[in-house]
Amino acid sequence: MYGDFDPGDVRVAVVSADPLVRSALGGGLRAFGELRLVGELDAADVVIWDAGADSVEHARAWDELERIASPVVALVADAALAARALAAGARAVVLRELPSAALVAAVIAVHRGLVVLDPAARAQLVREAAPEPAVSDALEELTARELEVLEQLASGRSNKRIARSLGISEHTAKFHVNSILAKLGASSRTEAVVAAARRGLVTL
Repeated sequence: MYGDFDPGDVRVAVVSADPLVRSALGGGLRAFGELRLVGELDAADVVIWDAGADSVEHARAWDELERIASPVVALVADAALAARALAAGARAVVLRELPSAALVAAVIAVHRGLVVLDPAARAQLVREAAPEPAVSDALEELTARELEVLEQLASGRSNKRIARSLGISEHTAKFHVNSILAKLGASSRTEAVVAAARRGLVTL
């Protein structure tokens, strides 16, 4: 299923304030036997992080998420929290009731450098990204090269990986990324991708 890639090489830590959730997530992952669970965040290649089920838990959780150095798959109770989770540094945002098999796939995708969004979270982000009229009026047409870079951004790739994929220098890749952000009126790479999806320039 994964070619030469061995999911057993991926070390995963589970973070949740609820011990029952931690147990359920760990048990679900062990049932597939494809990932290696570890107890320390510093030892993890990917962290599965649970935002909790209520607003009180959420208020405590975001600071914790921002301190995690490893790529994070965030579990949220409501798709409306997707933007907040991404802003805090999550590489994937999925709903808490995601089946274990899909969660394993999300972990592996994040480990490979991709960004993963639950369909409900993706739809919510597109709704929230409706541009202000002034931004829409000022939108400049992206060049063919910028559209190529934008597709790479939508896959969650760094400037270095974009440069390697397109056969350009990292400096040039950074220049194109900054130009894309300016033309889309975005302050971050995530905002640029969502704004582009809103305009039909990329498919999330």
